[in-house]
Amino acid sequence: MKEDWIEVELGEVCEIISGRNQKEVINSDGEYPIYGSGGIFGYADKYLCEPGTTIIGRKGTINSPIFVNEKFWNVDTAFGISPKHINNPKYNYYFCLGFNFKNLDKSTTIPSLAKSDLLKIKFPLAPLPIQRAIVLKIENLFASLDKGIADLKTAQEQLKVYRQAVLKKAFEGEFTKEWRENNKWSIFTFDEITESLKRGPFGADLKKEFFVEKGYAVYEQKHAINNDFTNIRYFINEERYDLLKACNANPGDYIVSCSGTMGKIARIPEYAPKGVINQALLRIRINEKKITHKYFIEFFRSQIFQKLILQDSRGTGMQNMAGIKEIKPIKINLPSIEEQHIIVREIESRLSVCDKVEQSISEALEKAEALRQSILKKAFEGKLLTKAEIAKCKQEVDYQPASELLKKIKAEKK
Repeated sequence: MKEDWIEVELGEVCEIISGRNQKEVINSDGEYPIYGSGGIFGYADKYLCEPGTTIIGRKGTINSPIFVNEKFWNVDTAFGISPKHINNPKYNYYFCLGFNFKNLDKSTTIPSLAKSDLLKIKFPLAPLPIQRAIVLKIENLFASLDKGIADLKTAQEQLKVYRQAVLKKAFEGEFTKEWRENNKWSIFTFDEITESLKRGPFGADLKKEFFVEKGYAVYEQKHAINNDFTNIRYFINEERYDLLKACNANPGDYIVSCSGTMGKIARIPEYAPKGVINQALLRIRINEKKITHKYFIEFFRSQIFQKLILQDSRGTGMQNMAGIKEIKPIKINLPSIEEQHIIVREIESRLSVCDKVEQSISEALEKAEALRQSILKKAFEGKLLTKAEIAKCKQEVDYQPASELLKKIKAEKK
């Protein structure tokens, strides 16, 4: 189905525009937006890129293309990929959206791309009418896909609201009113219901040069945020572990994310190895005589408790997580162990269906993203358009083989 297509290098049909420091042109009243790989973060008096340019991160976020249909200035951590005037800009963008730029990353620390590698990317050049038809079909398919994704995310948010409503009632004693007529709750500080609270070590104590192939695990934020311990990237030897023993983390311990995505908690499973926490984590060991594991983790995840440990910093609106000194004296109204078991059963009975629906939504969202990539893959393999759609393209006045189109692009370049 790729009749009249040719494969070229990206540098033959696009110009790669290196970004520049914005300090010399930044102006809040400027006419042109300043773009980085994450979007707009200012305005400028001058521009570097023409409308129809696709932004690719040079460093940091390298796999999230942005299409810009106006003149703009790109910063020095972002490339502008600008197609020649006789090549469709959106066709170029969708190619970038389906291309895995991570395969070009040769760095060992911050992901980064080299201009020389971008220029050599193999690019499937199609006749112009084919390009337009592919862009139109992708956008129609994506519109339907995005509508479905939006509906799934709305349902996901509604389930979160329901979950928090259940937890609020549970921890305010709504589910055990009759029980509480004869059993009063007690007030404890957070320090009293835990046996140990420990923040991770200084970053200098866990440099990359200390890491080894096997040994004691180094637990990271992603383990707490995703509640997934199957992928452990870093290990330290016994000597380094002994130096950092105060920050150790064992199966059964809780770890909490303390920077970026904050307040996320997970319990280290029995199959996970012993290790240490990194500088962005808090490790918690609970006092099992006062609080059960199931009650503790549900309570920690509730908005009631999250509001106590996450505070807005003045003037910025950014969240900060309270430090150990602030967390220890937090007062908690706690029922007896027996009543905790009853409350947990009430929570689980109400949320069991909710959990299954959330899992189904998560799987559907993953499938939707896979479908998006499948659409892009088919598009640039020449398999997205039907024979009838291709025949219609061939009737257009500007239809010509891509080899002829490439000659025009080269002539324009000269």
